[in-house]
This record gives sequence, C-alpha cells and structure tokens, in this order.
Amino acid sequence: MNTPNTQMEINFDSNPPSRSFPRQRTRMEQAQWWFARIRQVVNAAGTAQPAPTARPVQERFEIAA
Repeated sequence: MNTPNTQMEINFDSNPPSRSFPRQRTRMEQAQWWFARIRQVVNAAGTAQPAPTARPVQERFEIAA
C-alpha cells in the first residue's frame, strides 16, 4: 500500500458550520399541544359510525352418537 508522505492541513481561521437545532418546547407548550390533539380525537370520535353487529357465535357443538 502506497501512502503519500504529506502533512494534512487544518485551517482554524474559519468558523465551524453552526447547526441550528429546533427550539425545544416548554412544558406548557407541549401540554397545550397534547390537549388540543386529544380534543381533536374526541371530536372526531363523535362522527364515527358504530361497528356493525357481530355474527352469532355457536357456543356448543352437539355431537349425536
């Protein structure tokens, strides 16, 4: 394996790229979001159609001997 015998150059003059992290929600903001979402789910549940009635189930199977 042939590796070059040169020195790597690192430039410290430039500013490193800055990451912009999204601001974390405060507890109050998070709670407000949560309760707003729960209200949406509850309001949507009122417009849902009820499930159809289930088919009758045979509970015993009589075997004639």
